[in-house]
Amino acid sequence: MLKSRIVGLLVLFCLPLAGCLSFQQGRVNYGLKRHQYIEIGPKKQRVRIFERGNPKNPHVILLHGYGSSGVVWLGLMKTLERLGYHALAFDLPGFGLSDKYDGNYDTRHIADQVSLMMAKKGINKADVIAHSWGSSVALALTLRHRKKVRRLVIHGGWVYSAQMLPVLRWAKIPIFGELLYGVFFKERPEERFASSFYNPDRMVKQAIVEKIKEALDRPGYLAAALAVARGMNYEDMEKKYRSITQPALLLWGKQDHVSLPFYGRRLSSELPHSRFYTLDRCGHMPMLERPYLVRRYVSSFLGPAKRLRQYSR
Repeated sequence: MLKSRIVGLLVLFCLPLAGCLSFQQGRVNYGLKRHQYIEIGPKKQRVRIFERGNPKNPHVILLHGYGSSGVVWLGLMKTLERLGYHALAFDLPGFGLSDKYDGNYDTRHIADQVSLMMAKKGINKADVIAHSWGSSVALALTLRHRKKVRRLVIHGGWVYSAQMLPVLRWAKIPIFGELLYGVFFKERPEERFASSFYNPDRMVKQAIVEKIKEALDRPGYLAAALAVARGMNYEDMEKKYRSITQPALLLWGKQDHVSLPFYGRRLSSELPHSRFYTLDRCGHMPMLERPYLVRRYVSSFLGPAKRLRQYSR
């Protein structure tokens, strides 16, 4: 009884803080130039884009993970350009320098938005490279817009309901989710970031931590992040993974304690044309912690763009 009263008092005390969660209201000046974003939807929601390579070449779309941004792909995009591809990465809606308006942040809807962004860029078909939660967006895109996806590359995929951490399950509870994100989500971001790496001492720099803190303070960020967490509904989607026929490369850090290699093996068993590899001395972000190895695997899997005899813009 005493314990429940204490919890109740804590909720009452913290609720005003949780109530401060609000989406972005109106335009925010991120200092972006016109070629650095796409506008989608009736609100003309801006989506930040990163682009390398000739737009007339075969296309590769890159999707980041939860709470991240397209910046994580800049190194790999250089490799893709050298291979002759046109590489396009997004700050997915709600993250990075994209707008954070109130709206639908369900994974499947975001996949539909990616399809719309591809159409805006005149892209009919592309290879799709994704990380963590972005992998669920990539798989949803493949299931809902099959003709638009040529091949898949998944890094540390977050694609099963069984992978949901307790905090993300709790976030789906009305009021309690607002409490979690409004009061605790900004706490110790450096520790959460460090948990993504096998060797955090080498990977976690103060300059990066400051960038993370800056992102957390952007208008609408917490509300959008909570909405994305509540939109991670994989129960129906994961039943359809076996129907995906596109060739897939699955890369997992051997020491990934976030998405766990077990789920990479499971996904490999369900995707009929997949190859699965674990990267030793690597955590949840292979493209940052083992970039040279990732580039080698991706280059071998995709091959030079000129090998693609037929492709659609």
